[in-house]
Amino acid sequence: MTNTATQEFVYVVKPVLVTSRGWFQVILNYYDENHKRKQPWRSLNIQDKPGNKNKAKLKARKIAEEFERELNTPKVNEEVIQCTGQDKIIVKTVENKAKMLYGDYLLNEWLPFVKSSLEITSYSGYESKANIITDYFNNLNITVENLKRADIKDFYTYLQKTRNIKNKTVNRYHSVIHKSLEDAISEFEILDVNPAHGLRKKEEHYISNYYKQKDLELLFSVAKGNFIELHILLASYYGFRREEVCGLKWTAIDFEAHTITVAHTVTHAMVNGKYTVVKKDRCKNKTSNRTLPLIPFIEELLKKEYKKQQENKLKYGNSYKNKENYILVDEEGKLIRPDRVTRRFGELIEDKKLRKIEFRQLRHSCATLLLANDVPLEDIQVWLGHSDIKTTQIYANSEVVNKRTPAKVISNVLSNKKSV
Repeated sequence: MTNTATQEFVYVVKPVLVTSRGWFQVILNYYDENHKRKQPWRSLNIQDKPGNKNKAKLKARKIAEEFERELNTPKVNEEVIQCTGQDKIIVKTVENKAKMLYGDYLLNEWLPFVKSSLEITSYSGYESKANIITDYFNNLNITVENLKRADIKDFYTYLQKTRNIKNKTVNRYHSVIHKSLEDAISEFEILDVNPAHGLRKKEEHYISNYYKQKDLELLFSVAKGNFIELHILLASYYGFRREEVCGLKWTAIDFEAHTITVAHTVTHAMVNGKYTVVKKDRCKNKTSNRTLPLIPFIEELLKKEYKKQQENKLKYGNSYKNKENYILVDEEGKLIRPDRVTRRFGELIEDKKLRKIEFRQLRHSCATLLLANDVPLEDIQVWLGHSDIKTTQIYANSEVVNKRTPAKVISNVLSNKKSV
């Protein structure tokens, strides 16, 4: 008998340098023996700052070379299968997942396993965190079976002290680690105990950054005429989330009944380094799907916007892009992407030297302003679409059913227009 254990396939890894949230990452592009494309990510722990790009390129190339060498190294654990009636022995590689580097298990085994059960936005969040986790633990050569509770605690300290990540976000990393290890026990059957159990970090007391009335009025004045002016006004007057603002369609507006309905959202996700717009005919939760009174000031602006879009449709003809009837589009009818809204808002705040807040904190500002003007928390909960009033209490700082009470207050306070 002859032993025919040969390696016919050679892996070739090509690194692609990208940035995510201000940090350099590398995508390790390669095809497996089944000609299926793989694109695991690795964090480089190098910030995207002037002078760092060449350093990042060198590190990305080194990581790709090491990864390629690892892929092409024959596995140690082998199972010999005797094929009856055949004059040969087949040597089948059987990988012991418990002996895998924890990061490799996370990216190559666990993520593909959970992908089908997650929405694209959730998977995107898992993937980005898994890459940071992988980079950290693989650099320490920690395998699944050797991962200790102290190693995980050290990782949380690294996130906070080196990457300046807050407890709330550390908890999200913890969720990824904990779930992956739970599945290592129940699904992959390679562990008996979860070393991450009971390590959930304590939440910091949340202090929302927000604008008061004068801040908002100044913001409105400097945003006048800007392509995200309506985004800002809708987020401030109604406390709409960014995905709710971007997802508004003309079918959500009833000019006869004077109402605005939140029922569709637009957000984005990064999957394998590719930006993807995610559109949903539903909101974050059931209570987020809501119909509210149209504030007269906002109604007039929407009517002007509708008229402008009709003119643009005639101007651009068949090349006009807005086939899905979105409200917040550019002149050619292209949807204004959520990431562009966030980026432009930050630029506007910086250019006009306003106190720095994030776009999402306009929602907090709306809640706080309503509370300051004696609107009951229960009414604000409905106005913002919160499923739990505890969330409303967090959003509405102490300096926040009847839907018309918030409409009257926000209209009177911010625009001095006739209330609904």
